[in-house]
Amino acid sequence: MKACLLLFTIITMPSPVLSAHQHVDFGPLAARAQAPLQAIGVSTRLRNAAPWQADHKEVYLAGSFASVWADSSEYSMDYYQNEIMGGFSFRPANNWKLEMSYLYRYAADNKLDNLSIAFHDLFNINQNGREDVAKHRFYIENKITGQRIENFKGEVFNNAVEMYAERLLFSTGKQYLSLGGTLYYNHVNNGPFQAASFEQALQVNYTNSLTQQHHLYVNASITHRDNENFTNIHLKPITTNGGVGYQYRLDKTHSFLLELQSHEGESKSDNELSRRVFEFSFGYRFHFNENNSAIEFTTIENLFNHDNSTDITFTLGYRKKL
Repeated sequence: MKACLLLFTIITMPSPVLSAHQHVDFGPLAARAQAPLQAIGVSTRLRNAAPWQADHKEVYLAGSFASVWADSSEYSMDYYQNEIMGGFSFRPANNWKLEMSYLYRYAADNKLDNLSIAFHDLFNINQNGREDVAKHRFYIENKITGQRIENFKGEVFNNAVEMYAERLLFSTGKQYLSLGGTLYYNHVNNGPFQAASFEQALQVNYTNSLTQQHHLYVNASITHRDNENFTNIHLKPITTNGGVGYQYRLDKTHSFLLELQSHEGESKSDNELSRRVFEFSFGYRFHFNENNSAIEFTTIENLFNHDNSTDITFTLGYRKKL
């Protein structure tokens, strides 16, 4: 709520009109789904449907650290996850975009328990039992089967490569519609999360550049998962997802972004993990080097169902146009 009030205050402030050169932008945030079941496989994110210039190329690198806490009658999850994501994108032909990326996600102690508890206390959010267990655990329990995975600090969740291709379908100069597809291959050699999967996603992207300062992004997608289960939690092969985002470009240096992503629950069972995931992101982007580079900071908080997503995630990224 405080983030929304801050953004509203910024939007209502007078600001200079951006020139065409200053308007060079990076679009939505470079951040993936963080919910435990969504993060282990292919997931979609908001994209800018607007076409690129012929010489457009971009590289990016982002690091995230998150705290997972979920406790229900059927399962318990209490651990930290960290990820490194990097990629390269370019325009291979008119109205086309192509992106290659790499994702590495692993369990490591990022000491977020104290911050998560303090955050919930500050906003009077129920701790849901977090204060009743030891801090900084790496623990997953399937209460139906009795299977437990403990002390998996240092283990790898994802070691994946991904290719995304996008084709512009429609443009009015301010409104754009595109169709994108993702091929995702994950291979973890050993450990409790050992896996080899080939997964796909298809998404429709809509962008409305209302003005040079105000931008709206919308997507709808469908994903096909290869993994049949995660710690004996049986997964759906097909899921639907969607998202909406807003960017306010204050001036040539500062941008503020709000995004809400909704992912269908991955579990086949009728429990909290089968409910929809809602992840809210607030991002700040600092542009420099004549707008060809940017640093962005993102915080992601789950909404509505606190037993199917991360408590909180922080992401720091660097993006550069070549």
